[in-house]
Amino acid sequence: MLENVKISSRQLLIFVIIQTIGDSILVLPAITSYETKQDAWIVAVISVGVGSLVVFLYSSLSKLYPELSLIEYSEKIFGKWLGITIALLFVIYTFIICTLYLREVGVFMTTQILPETPIQAILILTMIVVLFASRLGFEPLIRSSDLLFPYVILLLLPLIIFLLPEFKFANIQPVFEGGFKPIIRGSFTFIAFPFLELVEILMILPYVNEKETIGKSLYIGALLGGLVLIIITSVTNLVFGADLISRQVYPSFILAKNVNVEDFFRELKRRLPLYG
Repeated sequence: MLENVKISSRQLLIFVIIQTIGDSILVLPAITSYETKQDAWIVAVISVGVGSLVVFLYSSLSKLYPELSLIEYSEKIFGKWLGITIALLFVIYTFIICTLYLREVGVFMTTQILPETPIQAILILTMIVVLFASRLGFEPLIRSSDLLFPYVILLLLPLIIFLLPEFKFANIQPVFEGGFKPIIRGSFTFIAFPFLELVEILMILPYVNEKETIGKSLYIGALLGGLVLIIITSVTNLVFGADLISRQVYPSFILAKNVNVEDFFRELKRRLPLYG
């Protein structure tokens, strides 16, 4: 255990929020809308509720073994060989997930922002940043999350506010048209992406200063991150409709490009005659 690494409960909360949002904000609205059409927002609400049970499991493990990481108490719980096997599977899982994230960054950048740039260049630059972060350790990484968090909020709030005139509530009707089966299928993905992937947070919980507030930070962080995903999923459906979203790979990015500040103030002036 790295004795000199110290993380505050506030830093943990912010890191959990950002970790929960992650790449889910890009891909989840499309996946969920493909399965459940206009009921995607219902899936989002249900999944965040179920995801809180997953967070409860993480919190319980942290209380039982406050000074140990996931790999360390796997051997303590399951014995030497089974514990080593579980730890090895966790390392392999983390490697695969990181590889997928790296590929996703490359595909997103080369298809949406820098189409003429070779994907290899994006991957190499991203890996350089990852290597620097790995060399410095996860304490600077968590501090960088703390530093960048206000910018995340500053980008999300205008996105939602400026799209208010574009909301079409007919896009989320009728409710439960396909029944409960599509909602259950869609919930699996919505739970897996933001909440099951949070299992990696168990590796840093032993380094949190205020052990008694870990559970609170996990719950609030996961719920706030889940709330962002609920809002983004709902807004994409309200603006575009499920059929259009399900044909997009990154609907939230398309949503951001659809923001028109001039149209927002024109609509505001039309609806508020006293304005201006």
